[in-house]
Amino acid sequence: MKNYFFIVAFIVCSHLSFSQKAVVAVEDMTGMWGYATPDGTEIVPTKYIDAHAFTTDGVAMVRMVDKKWALINSNNEKVSNALTNYEPKGYVFYTKGFDEEMMLVVSSGKYGYLNGKGEVIIKPEFEELSEYKGDYAIGKIDAKYYIVDRAGVKTEIKATADHVNYLTNGYAPFRWKKQFGYVDVSGKVVIEATYKKVGYFEGERAWAMNASGKLGIIDTKGNWLVEAKYDKISDPEPTHHVAIGKIGELVEFIEADGSTTIMEGVVAFGDFSEGFAWVRQGELVGVVNHKGDWIIPAEYTKIERATSGFVNVKKGELWGLFDVHGKQLLPFDYERIENLNDGLIAVKKAGLWGFSNAAGDIVIEPKFDNVRDFHNGYAAASKGGLWGMINKTGEFTMKPKYHRVNDVVLTK
Repeated sequence: MKNYFFIVAFIVCSHLSFSQKAVVAVEDMTGMWGYATPDGTEIVPTKYIDAHAFTTDGVAMVRMVDKKWALINSNNEKVSNALTNYEPKGYVFYTKGFDEEMMLVVSSGKYGYLNGKGEVIIKPEFEELSEYKGDYAIGKIDAKYYIVDRAGVKTEIKATADHVNYLTNGYAPFRWKKQFGYVDVSGKVVIEATYKKVGYFEGERAWAMNASGKLGIIDTKGNWLVEAKYDKISDPEPTHHVAIGKIGELVEFIEADGSTTIMEGVVAFGDFSEGFAWVRQGELVGVVNHKGDWIIPAEYTKIERATSGFVNVKKGELWGLFDVHGKQLLPFDYERIENLNDGLIAVKKAGLWGFSNAAGDIVIEPKFDNVRDFHNGYAAASKGGLWGMINKTGEFTMKPKYHRVNDVVLTK
C-alpha cells in the first residue's frame, strides 16, 4: 500500500512539474502589452510597451515604459542572468524574441544568445552573429568567422572570407573578392571560391554560376553535374535531384543524371517545394511534380508554393485549394486562403474570415473581420475592430476587447 501511494504521488508531482499552460500576449486599446490565458484571464497586466511570446520554460522578453528590456516569468517576476544591459536584436521594423527556445541579443554592441530559461548560453562577443539554421549559426570576431553550435561551441572557419552565409545540409557558402566557395561543418574549405554566385546545397547538390554568368549544378566537390549553360535555374529538388532550367526562351526539365526534356510552351517556373514546382505557360500557371508530370494544368492566374501537402490556386480574382495530387478541395470562392496550421486553414469570403479543415470542409463559417492562424487549439480573431480568442468551434473564449492579440503558446 505504501508503494502504491508513492507511485501515485510521483505521477501527480511529475504531471504538475511538466504541465504547461496556454498564454497569449495581448495589447490593450492604449497600446500597452500584457499576457492572458485563452479564456481572457489576465495573468500579467498590460503595462509594457512591447511583449514577446513566452518560451516553454516560462520566460518572455518585455519592454518597459522606460524603454529598457527585461525578462519576466508568467508571474510577472523579473528573471535575471549574467548580463546587466542587453536587448533583443533589432531589425528594420521590429525586434525578434525567442525562436526555437533561443534569442539573439546585443549587449554593448556585441551579439550573443540566451536560452529558453533566459540564461546566457553564448556570451555576447561577436561583432556579427546570424540566426540559427538547423544546428548552426555563423559568427564573426576580429575579422575571423566561426561556426557556432547551439551549445556555443565555436569552430573557426579556415577560409579567407569577407562574408559567410548560413550553414545548411553540412555546407556554408563563403565569399572572397566577389567569388564564392564552400566550407563544411568543420570549417574546412571544401570548394574553392571560384564561382560568381552559388546557392545552398539541397540533397548534396547546389546551383552555381560560372565566370561567364551561366548557371549549372555542382556536387559537394565542386564538380559540374549539370553543365553551366542556363540563364535561370531552380534549386535542385532535394530528394530526387531534379531541376528546371531556362536557356534563352527554352525551358528544360533536368533529370538527376543531367539529361533534359524540353517543357513545351513553358516560359517561367519556380523552385521545388515538397517535390512540386509551379510553371507558367503563356499567362497561365500550373504545377509539375518531380517527374515533370503535370499535377495541376496551366489554367490558373496564380499558384503559391506547395505547403503541408496543399497548393493555393487563384483563378481570376478568387482562390481555391488543391492537394498535391491535383484534387480540388475548395472551390474558387475565396478572396484569400492561408496555409494549414494546427489542422485548420484560414479562408476569406465576402470580406469575412473563417476556417476550413484539411479535407476542404468549412468548419468555422466566415464571420470574423480578421483572424490569425490557429496555434495550440486557439486563434486570434477580430470583430468590430476588437480582437479576442476563438476555439476550433469558432466560439470566442476570450471576448474581443483588445487592440491586438498574438498566438497562443504553451509555457510553464
